[in-house]
Amino acid sequence: MLQNTNTKPFLALAVSYYIDEDQYTDEYNDNVDDNERGQYVSSALLIFNLKTFRLDISQQLEVSTDYSTPSTTAFLNHTTSHNNNNNNNHRDRQMVALALASPTVADIDGNGLMDIIVPTSMGRIYVYHILNGLYLTSQDKFPIQMPYPIEKLILVEDVMGDVNLESFALDNGLNVICFNHNATILWKKSFLHRTSKKVTSLSGMVMTTLSNGHL
Repeated sequence: MLQNTNTKPFLALAVSYYIDEDQYTDEYNDNVDDNERGQYVSSALLIFNLKTFRLDISQQLEVSTDYSTPSTTAFLNHTTSHNNNNNNNHRDRQMVALALASPTVADIDGNGLMDIIVPTSMGRIYVYHILNGLYLTSQDKFPIQMPYPIEKLILVEDVMGDVNLESFALDNGLNVICFNHNATILWKKSFLHRTSKKVTSLSGMVMTTLSNGHL
């Protein structure tokens, strides 16, 4: 997401890191079991300065095991086989430290400075500020935790009619929440409540004004 601050234009990217086993040598693997290599992934928020075309800020978000690795998959098969009808099991959720959605950049608290909203596949929503163009600081009371991975863009809109923007998040379990800049959840709705159906694909949210003037 490209935005301008009071000091410089920047590009905010949410990225995921995978371990490349070919980059490892025996020098670094003396204390690492063969079964542990490549089992970890992580996510981060990168801020690029578009005047210098350099990476200014790198903020680590999360680290986890990768559910697609053979040993982790075997663990998931074991833990889910006892409760195949449970839609809340680990395989359905696939909570892993990836950042698959683009960040949302907006002034959600009306202070004239841009905020960066980053959702992750761990179901968390982070909000950061850029201070003096030098480093990031996390907004108080964030991150917000949702029950399923979030892989779609966070939408923002002033639905309350004040200077602050409300944010809308959709997770892979079809749970929708609306929250404000203080991390207060204003309302939430589950569209798969009390059902065993699974979500196989998911599109992003859209907002529009209906004929009666409501969002």
